[in-house]
Parts: sequence; C-alpha cells; structure tokens
Amino acid sequence: MTDLDRLSAFLASEGRPRVWSILVTILGDLGGLVEMQTCLALCSRIGVEEQAVRTAMSRLVKDGLVEGERTGRTSAYRFSVSALADYRAAAPLVYAAPKKVGSWRAALLPPAPDRSTLIDRLAPTHPFGLGDALLVWPSGSPWASDAERLAGRDVVWLDLPDGERPAWTTTHHAPRINTAMAALLVEVLGREGWQPPADPEEAAALRILALHFWRRLVLRYPPIHAPLAADIWPLPAAHDAIAAVYHRLGGAPDRFT
Repeated sequence: MTDLDRLSAFLASEGRPRVWSILVTILGDLGGLVEMQTCLALCSRIGVEEQAVRTAMSRLVKDGLVEGERTGRTSAYRFSVSALADYRAAAPLVYAAPKKVGSWRAALLPPAPDRSTLIDRLAPTHPFGLGDALLVWPSGSPWASDAERLAGRDVVWLDLPDGERPAWTTTHHAPRINTAMAALLVEVLGREGWQPPADPEEAAALRILALHFWRRLVLRYPPIHAPLAADIWPLPAAHDAIAAVYHRLGGAPDRFT
C-alpha cells in the first residue's frame, strides 16, 4: 500500500468526504486559480468521483466563495475576493515553519463560580487546560498575548518551563482534534528513509491530501503545541513531518520556511 493509498483510506474511513473543503485546499495550494481538469485529476487520485467534484465546485460558486471562468473548452476557478481574504488570513497558520516551545504562559483561574465565564471569554485564544484551574499557551505567542489582554486582572499569571507542570494538574482538557489523523501523518510522512513517489501526479495528490489533513488540524488548534508527550499529542510531530516533505512533493518553496 502506497503512502497515498494509506491517506486515502483514512479519508474514506471518515465517511462521505467534504469535497468542497478539499477543493479549497487545492485552490489555496495552487495559488488561488485552478482548472477543473486539475481538480478532477487530483481528486481522482485520492478516491473522489468526478460528479462529487463538479457538484462541490458548483456549491462553492453558488455560495460566493469561488468564481468560474471559461476559455474555449477550459473551465477554471478562482477564489472570490472575500474567500481570498479568508485564505490569506489562514495561510500563515497552515504554512508556518515548525517552532519549538521553550516555556508556557499559564493562567491560574479564579474559584469555580467565576471560572466558566472567564473560560468562555478566553476561548478565542485557544487555551490548553491543565487540571481544572490552569490554562496554558506557548510563551510569546499571539494567543498568549491576546489571553492576557482579555483576562485582565481576573487571573494570576505564571511562567512554566517546557516539560514541567504542577503536580496537581493530573488531568488535561485538550481541544477536540483528530489525533488519529495527526498520528497517521507522522507515521506515513515522518518515517526514517521516506522517499517521495516517483510519479509527479501521485506526489502532487499526496501533497494535497496530506496538506488537507494538516489544514484541518491546525485551523482547529492553531497553537499546535501542548504540554503533553508526543504519543498523546502528535500535532507538533505531524507539523514537523509535513514541513519536511512538502517541498519534496512539489510544494511552493516559500512555504513551511
């Protein structure tokens, strides 16, 4: 079974794929303008039928996310102005180079009666919960800065070295991400001696599907890192894996760098 087969099998195991989302990944990775035949060829490689692709593209056009154009018999599609703005906002997260976390900015929350309201207020900053009263963010990250601004004086702030956590934080409250998907990216793309497919079309399809998985993961939890072991929280390792192979699969040289 090839690497593409393994990722395609995982996609199929999730049930009916959100083809429109795959098309957004393709459009973004190919510069925002793509011919229908290119979409059909890539999607065919990952097990998505032609009619599903055409239906999904029509939906994107109807929803105002994509605009179509025709030259002779060639149909091409591009992001609309609003969708292009959304893509440009997300691209720095999706294509960011991997970074290490040296320490954590931690918020010690107030007693229970006031805690839930504060947690709701901080939700847009993507906190990671340790125990019932501690939220953490990578130090120096924009999410940590936003959290300090939103929390004000309602919390006590601490700095924790990476690899250390208070003994009383025996549980954690992780964001809901597909850790099996992240682990598969590590297993498939991060193995020792990995080599890209010899067939350029297969390599392109593998890049798109791996990137689609990564895009789904990172947009759900942009901080990527968590103060947990890699076997429990494989998201940083998945980031390392796709960043290491992206260019070898034909990806643009200015991404993941």
